[in-house]
Amino acid sequence: MSKTKRFIELDALRGLAAFAVVLCHYTTRYEELFGHEDYSYIGFDYGNLGVNLFFYDKRICYLYDNY
Repeated sequence: MSKTKRFIELDALRGLAAFAVVLCHYTTRYEELFGHEDYSYIGFDYGNLGVNLFFYDKRICYLYDNY
């Protein structure tokens, strides 16, 4: 079993991307998901950027491992 090098920075970036998606779903779709009015005034509409960031990160890791 070969041990591959992990990039801590890319792991952190992937975690931030996942957090952005969760935050977007929680703040923008709260009423739809839970069925009662949202009392928070925070709205985070940039969850789609978290998805794109996650996939770019995966592509970087894939390219690094194969070349």
